[in-house]
Amino acid sequence: MRSQPGLGNDATWWVLVVLGAVSLASLAAEFIPQIDKNPSELGLVIGALLVGLVILIFLVSLFDRTKVRKEPGQK
Repeated sequence: MRSQPGLGNDATWWVLVVLGAVSLASLAAEFIPQIDKNPSELGLVIGALLVGLVILIFLVSLFDRTKVRKEPGQK
């Protein structure tokens, strides 16, 4: 098997996913109570959450491309 450069380590991957999910949750927890006071900020909150989600999806795709892969013909 050959290893390609990149994240490639399951522990690193899960730490990044958990930190990303926690940061998205903390963003939502901080801004959702403020929406009741100022409904015009709803677009900003949704935008911030979508940007965080896009970054998380980018990390997922990056990790998927950098996993250790088997050479053709190997079991």
